[in-house]
Amino acid sequence: MKRCAGVVAIFYFLTIVGWVVFNILYSNFRPYIPVPFKSNFGPEGASVAQGLLYDTHHFAVIGFDHGTKGLMFLISMIIPIALFSMLHKKNYQLGANLVALVSGTLSFFIMSVSFILQATLAEYSIHLFKVSHGLFQRDFAIYLFDWAIQQGGFSDSLYTIGNILLSVWLLIHSFAIRKIFDKRAIFYIGVAWAILTLITQATVFWYLIQGIDTVSFLAQAVVMIGPVWMLLVGIWLLGTKDSQTAQTP
Repeated sequence: MKRCAGVVAIFYFLTIVGWVVFNILYSNFRPYIPVPFKSNFGPEGASVAQGLLYDTHHFAVIGFDHGTKGLMFLISMIIPIALFSMLHKKNYQLGANLVALVSGTLSFFIMSVSFILQATLAEYSIHLFKVSHGLFQRDFAIYLFDWAIQQGGFSDSLYTIGNILLSVWLLIHSFAIRKIFDKRAIFYIGVAWAILTLITQATVFWYLIQGIDTVSFLAQAVVMIGPVWMLLVGIWLLGTKDSQTAQTP
């Protein structure tokens, strides 16, 4: 199981980093397409409409992006399970280990559901925008896409719950890995990821309940710590011999 978890952790790293690089290039080189109609949502609606118009004639990047990440989070549930199994064989504290197991698996499951739902809504919005001929249908597609993808919609609440659970898992298992296996880099980066995630999530949530969405870039910056931790964990799991995780009497 730990080998499979190691491969998944590497896949996590490649998926996040790959999409970050792709989206930077995509946003910078995507050609401007004028919108041939007016929207009731003003300049912001025109910006969303431009993206929808481009996606109707080209590869739907948003749906594939979020769908791939949803699948990644779903299979990443094996990572806390594998770490639980390894620490259980070393007779680590069962209560704390169980809390980490439940927190980690639930976190990845919630994130997976959020991204898959966003991918579905994005594809539906693009399709509705493509086949619509009336102003009402087009505006509804623009509103749905803007609410579900750009404004966060229901995903913000799911992110809050998922990130809290993620931080609990990271703190417990990072401390355990440091204590049992003496992996200091995994410990320091894991604790930093957990603490910064909690601080950032609290800050973002505080602004969101006031209707301000100007600090979401903080969450995006903290998310980039995750792939580094996952890469270290993946390399460690793939390089760990079975004798190193054997049952401790």
